[in-house]
Amino acid sequence: MLIVYNPPVEAMASQLLESVLTEDGFAKVQSVFETGFNLHFKDQLIYVSGHQPGYLSAIGLQLKDADLMGKLTESVVVDTLIRKRGNTWTVYTREGGLIFELADINYECFRLEKRTVSQRSLAKLSASIQSSFDITQSGFGQLQSLKDIWQAWQQVDSEADFQGLVYRLVGHGPGLTPSGDDFLQGVLLMEASFGLKTSFRQRILAAVTERETSHVSQAYYSALLEGYVNEPWYRLLQSFDKVSSTELRNIIQSLLRYGHTSGSDMVLGSLAYLEYLSFFGGNE
Repeated sequence: MLIVYNPPVEAMASQLLESVLTEDGFAKVQSVFETGFNLHFKDQLIYVSGHQPGYLSAIGLQLKDADLMGKLTESVVVDTLIRKRGNTWTVYTREGGLIFELADINYECFRLEKRTVSQRSLAKLSASIQSSFDITQSGFGQLQSLKDIWQAWQQVDSEADFQGLVYRLVGHGPGLTPSGDDFLQGVLLMEASFGLKTSFRQRILAAVTERETSHVSQAYYSALLEGYVNEPWYRLLQSFDKVSSTELRNIIQSLLRYGHTSGSDMVLGSLAYLEYLSFFGGNE
């Protein structure tokens, strides 16, 4: 039996999804978590979750109704079909299904823009990350093969040597977003913000086309390559040179707590890029 959920629900979403969310068609649930699920729709992965102010994903759709979100997470499983027609969404389950309507979607733009900041500000950011970071909470402190890659990364003295390490990192590690991918995405977002060159973008693009990784990592790579990041990272990169050291450390701590090791892996990648800048240059 299909149950109609009322009233219509408001939502917010990443601007990256604005085009695809105007289309109609069938979607399929790819993975389910305690607080949300990943939905594959029109070749786009969408992370559907409840409303979490300040934590919108680059591929996120947040429903501003905790009761509806609870019903969805209780009923959907991997491969559950969902039909979207206009503003009406129909979720097909073994028990029948659930129909709900999105009254309005507020799109938020968290797209990186190149920033010109002082070396002193970048040094402050690097120092704050180092003082907050614990590598044992990262995949690079837990998996020997990643420890070896990180050690090799720190010993690179020629830019050409990075390509082999980037290649090894794509898809490396367990989970829906392997640690190697999270690390490289931390590198990418820093280069997109502060680098005058796009060396790592080119290296990562080449490696991703040759190496396999998870669908979730692929979705985040695609978003990043278009400039879109998760909201907390956007807030950090817009404010790190304007807030106090204490506030900056608090922001970094919130990033480190994301996921099992994903936050730590991405923060390590961002630190690796800042250290690369200080050694090889590439910004003003």
